[in-house]
Amino acid sequence: MTLKLITLDLDDTLWPVDATLKAAEGVFYRFLSEQEPALFENISPEDLRNHRLKVFEKDPRFKHNVSLWRRESLKQFLTSHKLSAKRVDELAAQAFAVFLEARQQVSLFEGAETVLAELASRYSLIALTNGNADIRKMAVGRFFNAAIRAEDIGVSKPAPDMFKRALAIANCRPQECLHIGDDPHYDIAPAQALGMHALRAAITGKFPVDENCFSHWQQVPRLITAIVSKEGGNKSALRY
Repeated sequence: MTLKLITLDLDDTLWPVDATLKAAEGVFYRFLSEQEPALFENISPEDLRNHRLKVFEKDPRFKHNVSLWRRESLKQFLTSHKLSAKRVDELAAQAFAVFLEARQQVSLFEGAETVLAELASRYSLIALTNGNADIRKMAVGRFFNAAIRAEDIGVSKPAPDMFKRALAIANCRPQECLHIGDDPHYDIAPAQALGMHALRAAITGKFPVDENCFSHWQQVPRLITAIVSKEGGNKSALRY
């Protein structure tokens, strides 16, 4: 087996998503409070979040487009508080832009950037995410050949579409690809179902650890070397 492509999930694989979202939510709420102080005097971040979660249940489109979900839920919230249609559209667009910019301010797990640089020198790297993180707007994006988001193609993992799109972009077979992700259901199972190799990032502690996991990015080159050696190809070892 010759490994040609590595696909990578983003949130909780390359960086901890909870801290990222918490910071972005703070920026989002402060912006809204500054723009409409009278309205948000008695509205908490939890009020916005609870409304957003209720809206999610009402429209199946939101499952595959978290950006649309955030914008539309905010517009509905603002409309229900008697802002004009013009002000709702203006404020929702501005607030989402502020949130999205903050959403891209991530802190990678220790060792991730160094390992990505090494992997990028040997393989094609393609990012796959159900979220709205945009690797192309981050410094680490320089290591990636492409990025596929659920909201760009209208289908989210664990559906196979994102994985198949990556294989087509890289012009390789499933057995020539390794997927790295944190979620057993959304990442590992669908990748393996297509015949890809898979490694799971078990860094956050959200899922039980098994033999197919790593807890630090420094372990990844060795694990990839073991996969390749087992299959009998790409015999030169990766070095961290």
